Amino acid sequence: MKAIVALLFTIGIVEVSYGVRVCNITCEPKDEFLGEETTEWNDFMNDLVFNTFQPRTLPCRNSDGMATIDYNSDLIWDLRFRIYSSRANEQKKTLNDCYCDITDCESVELRQCLAEVRTEMKAEVMSVMAVEVGVALLQLSSTC
Repeated sequence: MKAIVALLFTIGIVEVSYGVRVCNITCEPKDEFLGEETTEWNDFMNDLVFNTFQPRTLPCRNSDGMATIDYNSDLIWDLRFRIYSSRANEQKKTLNDCYCDITDCESVELRQCLAEVRTEMKAEVMSVMAVEVGVALLQLSSTC
């Protein structure tokens, strides 16, 4: 289930802001690799799931408890919204844009677009989540 939600977030089907494009998508993630044996897409999804859904914990400073931020935390969903919205606001492409703009599922252009966007989004998710979740977790651990 987590992977499905992550995929929906990634390709922009979940409408988190006005202006999300809705189009008749005919291509799939597998079309990026045209039958090549690769784990690149699975690695991307695993990294995305790990960075957005993996529980993060620190021991509480004032008790034996644990401070936890997980996929149920509002912070995680706020960060996901912010990351996706910032791409739209800065007019950066999403995977959804690649699928909408390029309908030839076997084109080099589609493959390049998907690879570029996937790389950018992975870097954004990893950097934003690591910093923001780390700061929030330190604050939580100091108050419990």
